[in-house]
Amino acid sequence: MYRYRLMIVMLSVVATTFSACLHHNPAVTRDEIDAIAIPQPMAFAIGDVLEFKFFYHPELNEVQTIRRDGTVSLQLVGEVVAAGQTNEILRGTLLERYDGVLKNADIAIIARSRPVERVYVSGEVVAPGPIDMQGRITALQAIMYAGGFKTTTAAPNSVVVIRQNEGKQVGTLIDLAKALRGEETTPMELRPEDIIYVPTSQIRHLNTWIDQHFYDLLPDMSMSYTYSDTYFRGNSNSTTTP
Repeated sequence: MYRYRLMIVMLSVVATTFSACLHHNPAVTRDEIDAIAIPQPMAFAIGDVLEFKFFYHPELNEVQTIRRDGTVSLQLVGEVVAAGQTNEILRGTLLERYDGVLKNADIAIIARSRPVERVYVSGEVVAPGPIDMQGRITALQAIMYAGGFKTTTAAPNSVVVIRQNEGKQVGTLIDLAKALRGEETTPMELRPEDIIYVPTSQIRHLNTWIDQHFYDLLPDMSMSYTYSDTYFRGNSNSTTTP
């Protein structure tokens, strides 16, 4: 029952992620998906727990929870808006506020409690579901965290990775079979909200495969979309190393 509920939650997240771009699901090469700009740093939000460390004034160190009005209250400077600010911007604001108040006001802000970033693994793996990102993680590592490939049904040479790009989704194929054989490869690092799907057979036409199979995994939401006509062949850039 827990596994079933976990899968429903994962598929619901996938459906929500795709809802903003149902009209376009282009297939891209590994180089193109790697070239997608890295998302901007996550801004702080109400409820986040932040630790403020003053390197030269440890007596001012404290832990604050961002309040419902989006502020924190710090010694000597009072209330400061934190919600909606990145770490870099908030630190700059504090340095300005403490300028003239403290000598050597060097400050570090550490997020002690923040929303967990995840990737999602589905298909022919032992334990499909969301995987928490604890720092960097590769596609192969995420699959291993999901229990590994189902040895009798998985096609590790055609793993699908889907990523957000400016409000749309792009997908590419990666070949993890070489890594499993111990050959030297270039690992594909994942980003938050990436979706990894392990199919049962080799995929040669990714857009058609998405059209025919991907939405079979989702609850019936009467979704429709169009896609570009990109073909993948064994001697092309369609399948890449991890």
